[in-house]
Amino acid sequence: MEIRYFTDTDTLLIDFSHGEIVETKDINENTLVEFDGNGGLVSMTIEHAKSRIDVDSLSFHRLAEQRLLKDHPAAVVGEWTADTAHTFADAVNADQT
Repeated sequence: MEIRYFTDTDTLLIDFSHGEIVETKDINENTLVEFDGNGGLVSMTIEHAKSRIDVDSLSFHRLAEQRLLKDHPAAVVGEWTADTAHTFADAVNADQT
């Protein structure tokens, strides 16, 4: 996993895997989520990131137990983990149906 912040465009890019992107979903006008051919989460792009997230204190925490995004919305702010990445994709897919 790699997290990059581009100061010149105020864009946060979170790469969860190196899979080939086959689908992009707009969560809203400033957030894009990209999936591979198996529906796995590849990346997330957040535009205007500083006005939406505290980019300067973004951190990564490995948690002992898996937390579902719908039960733990704070995960969007800074608790991105290998465990929550897949359940985030599941939550997004469930919301789209």
